[in-house]
Amino acid sequence: MPSTALLSLTYTGASASDFRVRVSLTSTERGLIGTTESPVVTLAGGPSSFLYNVRDAVFEWTTVSRNSAVTDGAIKTGQIPEGTYRACARVFVGTATTPVTEACADFSILQPDPPQLLAPSN
Repeated sequence: MPSTALLSLTYTGASASDFRVRVSLTSTERGLIGTTESPVVTLAGGPSSFLYNVRDAVFEWTTVSRNSAVTDGAIKTGQIPEGTYRACARVFVGTATTPVTEACADFSILQPDPPQLLAPSN
């Protein structure tokens, strides 16, 4: 069943803060596929929630790095290749280079086999 990835962030602090999110995709078979980074978000303070999806990270965020051998094909076909992957999201506050939090998830992509004609036999 096709699915998409979602990232939910909740800020519970009371003071103003700036943050950005960096997402990396790594393949067990191919190594680092790519890394993207969100624009800086400025919070006035108080509780706030954000919901990001794959489309945000791929089409609207800044590309930090990418493996063009994989990403060029994915852009053409709209699919990433079959394999085992790990997506990691890291949140950075202000200009910090060390994340304040991170979360990773493992997943697999399996492409269906093409249809086969069973009859007629000739």
